[in-house]
Amino acid sequence: MEWVDAIIKALTDLDGYASEPEILKKIAERQYRDYGRSQTPQRSLNYYLNQKLKDRVRKIDNNWVLLKNPSVYVVNDAQKKADTIKGIIELDKRFANQIPEIRQRISSYIERGAIADKVKSLADFKCLICIAQNLNPYSFVKNNGDPYVEAHHVEHVSTLKTGVLSINNIITVCPNHHRQLHFGRSVLFAQTDSHFTFEIDGVKMNVQKIIIYDNE
Repeated sequence: MEWVDAIIKALTDLDGYASEPEILKKIAERQYRDYGRSQTPQRSLNYYLNQKLKDRVRKIDNNWVLLKNPSVYVVNDAQKKADTIKGIIELDKRFANQIPEIRQRISSYIERGAIADKVKSLADFKCLICIAQNLNPYSFVKNNGDPYVEAHHVEHVSTLKTGVLSINNIITVCPNHHRQLHFGRSVLFAQTDSHFTFEIDGVKMNVQKIIIYDNE
């Protein structure tokens, strides 16, 4: 079997996430490629990962991720860290230059996890866009008695900008405005330390930021 096929098969067996020694071990165990006589299997593996497979894999720290399954690392590690403020700060730094698919997956965990619950509570479960438009900021009430509201990363994580995964880039919005921010005529016009300025349907408005500090 050729190196490319052997590497892909080994990574697939390893759930799409593994170090180079683990990949070599799996190739040998499954006999995907016989490199017993080769004195440089590590060099060959490194060459194919970095050159021939550069569009199908990405290196994260000391491990390789198979791009058809970019969520593997997130599931195993980032999901745990996405529920703490310090963890999110660490993730934002570690994944600053990584592919948008992985950062988007982390963003989804943050928007649905414990940190998002804290942000919603600090915002009193209000839609901050509705407040800026002088509308009723509350949606329907859930079974637990809390008004329903969603968390939204203002600057898209796909921009790969430093800080887009941070808590201070999250606002709370009702379902209608959440969809409008993604699919409607909505533009982030500017921002300061205290607020975002949006232009929605041609109207500019300031939306207060929710500030959470590292020690909270």
